Amino acid sequence: MKTLWRREITIRRLCRIQFSMVMSVVCFIVCCLCSKASAGVKNLGLIGRVYAIAEQDALQEIKAKAAGIDWEKLIRSKQNLEKIRRFRPDGIPKLPRVGQDRTFEVDMTYRLEFDIPDGKGGILYPAGYTFNPLDYVDYPRTLVIIDAEDPDQIAWLKKSGYANDSKTRILITGGVYGEVRSRIKRHVYFAMPEVIKRFHVQAVPSVIRQNKDKMEVKEIALAVQKK
Repeated sequence: MKTLWRREITIRRLCRIQFSMVMSVVCFIVCCLCSKASAGVKNLGLIGRVYAIAEQDALQEIKAKAAGIDWEKLIRSKQNLEKIRRFRPDGIPKLPRVGQDRTFEVDMTYRLEFDIPDGKGGILYPAGYTFNPLDYVDYPRTLVIIDAEDPDQIAWLKKSGYANDSKTRILITGGVYGEVRSRIKRHVYFAMPEVIKRFHVQAVPSVIRQNKDKMEVKEIALAVQKK
C-alpha cells in the first residue's frame, strides 16, 4: 500500500512539473511574438495637410432651423386648425341608413396564410391552419357604428344608453370628429374599412357584440323623425 501511495504521489508531482514546463514554453513563445510585433510598429508620420471641419454639424443645423420656427403659430393657424378639425382617414365607406331591422352572426375563424415555425427547424402551425380567437378569449366591448352626420342617429345613440356605457366603443362613418365628441361628451373613433369589411356591416346604425363563439351584428332601423 505504501509503495502504491508513493508511486501515486510521484506521478502527481511529475504531472505538475510537466504542466509547469509546458506553460513556461507557451509564455516564452507569446512574449517573443509580442516583442516582434511591437518591434514592427513604426510611426509613419504625417502625410498631407489636416484641416478643421468647416461644414456645420447636421444635427446642429436642424436644431437651429427648428428654433427659428414659431411652431405654436404654425399649428394654431386657421388653415391648419380647420384641417385638424375636419380630418378624416382615407377609405372610410359612406354607409346607407338601415331600412329594416336585421340580425346576423359573423364567424371569426381565421386561416393562416403562411407557416409559423417552432424555432427548432420544424413548423408549429402550417399555412391553412384555422382557429377561432373567440374559442380562447372573450371580447368584452360593444361596437356601435353610426353616421354622425345623421341627426336621427345621434339622437338614437344618446337615448340608447350606449353613449354612457364605458364598455361601448363608438365608431363613426360620417361627421366631424371634434363636433361629434362635443355633442355626445365622449371619445369616438372612425370606422376603418377593415372593421366594416370584417363584420360585413352594410348599413348604420349597427351594434356589434360577442355571442358565444361568434360576433353578432344588429342593424337597427330608426323611425323617421318629423321636422
